[in-house]
Amino acid sequence: MTCGRETGPALRRAVVARYPGATAIDSPRGGIGAALRALRPYQWVKNLLIFVPLLASGDFRAAELWRTSILIFLAFCTTASAGYLINDMADLAADRVHARKARRPFASGALAIADGLAMLPILATIGAALGWVSGAAHALMVYVILSLAYNFKLKRMPLIDVFVLTTLYAVRLFAGGEASGHLVSFWLLGFSSFLFLSLALIKRVAELFRAQGKDRSGPAGREYFTQDLMVLQMMGCCASFASAIVLALYVQSETASQAYAHPAVPWGVIPLILFWQCRLWLSTARGYMHDDPIVYAVGDWGLLARFPMRDGCDTRRLRADWGLAESAIARDSPIRTTRGEMPNPIETVGSSPLLDRALQPRVCADKAHRFHHPIIRGLSAKCRAKGMARAAVSLCHR
Repeated sequence: MTCGRETGPALRRAVVARYPGATAIDSPRGGIGAALRALRPYQWVKNLLIFVPLLASGDFRAAELWRTSILIFLAFCTTASAGYLINDMADLAADRVHARKARRPFASGALAIADGLAMLPILATIGAALGWVSGAAHALMVYVILSLAYNFKLKRMPLIDVFVLTTLYAVRLFAGGEASGHLVSFWLLGFSSFLFLSLALIKRVAELFRAQGKDRSGPAGREYFTQDLMVLQMMGCCASFASAIVLALYVQSETASQAYAHPAVPWGVIPLILFWQCRLWLSTARGYMHDDPIVYAVGDWGLLARFPMRDGCDTRRLRADWGLAESAIARDSPIRTTRGEMPNPIETVGSSPLLDRALQPRVCADKAHRFHHPIIRGLSAKCRAKGMARAAVSLCHR
């Protein structure tokens, strides 16, 4: 149970006294900034899938088709933001015990629930109007129904949740095809279905990796367990390669021969698509995937510059994954620290395998060897000799 500032100091003290588990949220109001963060505009990048049917058709000069596609894109953005508001307000209890989601506007108390309820009808009205004008209102309606069912029930049902996420991705394609007049082909549907299933499984695997590092049975609000990790990874990797196979079959089909003047050129796209998906899975296994995989992929602009990583330890990754490295030490050590607290360099933990786990590739990745960088290699030898694994983690963090 939580209580905000609007309840008054006396009432907050009474609630906390009556319910020992209650939390008094004293965060200041975030105003417009908090409202914008609650809309999650960075998630709108997923709606760019709407333009895929138009781009695949090659009809780039049809201004009217671009206009309707942009309208349905804006409709999905506003409707999705309304869905995020509903999701955040419905999952307050789970978000407040989550390491990252606790910083969301509603969970942190920066934005009142009353403000979110006031924003909902405005966003819904704008989205419905734009969807009607674009001519793709049916696809938008399907998206709304699936999103509500997912937020309130389906996301807690194993495997059903990832297939619903896959469908939500695919609905964007159908909406773009309906708005532009270029319907989604069976080839595009087959390729995108396997691709989106892989992305949905990446999201669940990333959550299980974080839960595994915190000694929890599974993510809060999800009916998955850490022992499901291997089978989910296997499903996701198989889906990634299946999408590449479908794309390869399309490239050598008669449909592609008629659509492209040089049918051999699209073959170059297949290894790039497969490399991108393999990179996402490798990043997930290393603990880098902290958000939606599509948002992560767009933000990971230094694809070739940072993979494999250049010499040295990626300190931004290290700070982001400090909770994973620290928990790996804390499980086998009597020395306990809180998340974000730097360990004492003079404290020891004994055996060298702990150092290997603390400096595993998800924290300090390099080209070919865990201790390729001379500084890290020197720290490793020195700390093994003195039994100071925590000193190595602390110095690497700096």
